[in-house]
Amino acid sequence: MQCQKSLKTFDVFYQVAIRYPQAAIMWLEHLERISPADTLLIFNRIPKNRISSITIEFAQKILELNQKKLLNFKELLT
Repeated sequence: MQCQKSLKTFDVFYQVAIRYPQAAIMWLEHLERISPADTLLIFNRIPKNRISSITIEFAQKILELNQKKLLNFKELLT
């Protein structure tokens, strides 16, 4: 019995985007409007004793990289 390797999030999005390009484009347009300032507002609502500034900075960078990676799919769909 072989175990199937699970798909990565970006691979799943790509597969769905190919099948439903209009929905993917609409979702990506919403994602495009989310700025680092928007996510920073959310992080700043977390009590300072629960999250450090360096952790917020790291999370912001990860979100920014993932956003850019996802937004690259938009070019493929249009």
